[in-house]
This record gives sequence, C-alpha cells and structure tokens, in this order.
Amino acid sequence: HGVGFSGGDDIWRSKDGANWTKAPQAEWGRRSYHILLGPDASGCLFLMGGQTFSEFYNDVWKTCDGAETWSQVLKEAPWGARAGLAGTMHNGRMVIAGGCHDKVK
Repeated sequence: HGVGFSGGDDIWRSKDGANWTKAPQAEWGRRSYHILLGPDASGCLFLMGGQTFSEFYNDVWKTCDGAETWSQVLKEAPWGARAGLAGTMHNGRMVIAGGCHDKVK
C-alpha cells in the first residue's frame, strides 16, 4: 500500500470522541501536515497550508457548519506556502508560525 495522503474526502466528526461519522467531501485537495484552527467567535473552523509529495500550499479554507461545507477564503495567503505550521486562535485572531517549505536557502 505504501505512503499516501488523506484529503478532502477524509473528514471525520464526533461529539464525544467515541462515536465518529464521516463528513461530506470537502473541495480542498489531498494534503498532509496542514493546520486546522478554531473555532472563531462565529463557530467557524479554518484549514490552511500543508503539502503533498510535490506541492506546498498557502491556501485558506473555512467551514461554519460543522464541516458540512467548506469555502475557500484565499487561494494564496500572503505568507509563503508551508507544511507543519503551528498556530492558535488568540483574542479573536488566527496566529500561525513556522513550518517547512521546499525553497530552503
């Protein structure tokens, strides 16, 4: 089977951590090492960054209905494409830092 990536069709939800159901497929593509932040004050979650074997991302997606639907907020954020980024919600703001990319100098 080898190594692979899960993606927009592999989103799972649970209210108690014991019982899980698969959510509808999202439009964002297969990736790994992304980050999911939230919820914000409106209850929205944000997915951003990540990578495949050949591409790094700096896109931003959000869902405000419990992962029923996702919409793209930005195709390319002003920060460079990266995977393995860290982040948090703090005082109503998303904060990200670090990660790795494919243009190491």
